[in-house]
Amino acid sequence: MTNLISNAIRYSYENSTIFISVKELKNKVQISVRDSGQGIAPQYKDKIFKRYFRVPGTKKEGTGLGLAISKEFIEAQMEK
Repeated sequence: MTNLISNAIRYSYENSTIFISVKELKNKVQISVRDSGQGIAPQYKDKIFKRYFRVPGTKKEGTGLGLAISKEFIEAQMEK
């Protein structure tokens, strides 16, 4: 959750709102984090969870690991 929320904060406009939603769906939990940043162009959406991928032209600092690690952690929890 920390990675998802910090990503939303990092890529949002200053003083914008981050929306966090938690729902139960068919005995599972759905967590959503939504921000008001510039968004991700459609051609990159299938790559954002790959290690070290950063959207070209991004000016914010980062390693490209945050979303990949978040995805791996969530998937590991689902296996238990």
